[in-house]
Amino acid sequence: MTWRSRAGCLGVDTGIFYDGLPGLAKKFCARCPVRAECLVEGMTERYGIWGGYTPDERALLRRKQAIKEGRRAVTRRPVSLTEGNKPK
Repeated sequence: MTWRSRAGCLGVDTGIFYDGLPGLAKKFCARCPVRAECLVEGMTERYGIWGGYTPDERALLRRKQAIKEGRRAVTRRPVSLTEGNKPK
């Protein structure tokens, strides 16, 4: 049995987690028995509510963890500087 099969949002329209309704989505997360597992899964996701956290809140958690570990947080994918997209 995976954590998802025990999620408090199982069977709920996932649109509430992506459509700008963080308050409603967080109500499901607040009572979810697998909130921590969901948050771990969602730490690299750029959209939606995961484990009760918005994308901005997860970015803040990543930055805090990076500081604690003495490294720099990666919040966005690096852009390749190939000939076609080098800054002028």
